[in-house]
Amino acid sequence: MAEESGNFTVESKHRTCRITVRGTTFYVNGHFLGEISTFFDVAFFGDFAEAREKLITLESETPQDIATFLDIVHPGGKKKVTEKSCGLMMRYSDIWDIPSLRDKCKEFLLYNFPKLRPTFETTLSLLEIAYLHGFENCSDQLISRLAGFGQVFLDQQGMLHKVSPSGGYSC
Repeated sequence: MAEESGNFTVESKHRTCRITVRGTTFYVNGHFLGEISTFFDVAFFGDFAEAREKLITLESETPQDIATFLDIVHPGGKKKVTEKSCGLMMRYSDIWDIPSLRDKCKEFLLYNFPKLRPTFETTLSLLEIAYLHGFENCSDQLISRLAGFGQVFLDQQGMLHKVSPSGGYSC
């Protein structure tokens, strides 16, 4: 199933199912999405009108987010989970039941994220999303990063030397 990656707004012989998002139509390989996700399996091949039409509408998503999702999960996809896309991909892996995407998010959080220099806000946001969508096993990495921000702040304020290694204050 190694189709060409890229423009999902163009129909092809393998992309016979459609996802519409705020006026944008994405043509997708429903069989591939059905293989990786119970949500898409039911949506495209279940026993109801939408499945017969091979069309699902995602009201609460944006075309940009769906394009990113497709580029990440597609077998020939050129995109990887990044600091910017990780929160969204964690959400999609949970709500659409996509174990392979969940694995990509875990790999990013455990192996790639530690090499980055994210902001406090980005790290906190990812931690909140991780807890919300069942990625508790990745939270230690994020909590450790947040603790590092506290050390940096104390150091910038000239206070780090006043805190003992045990976490208490020096007297």
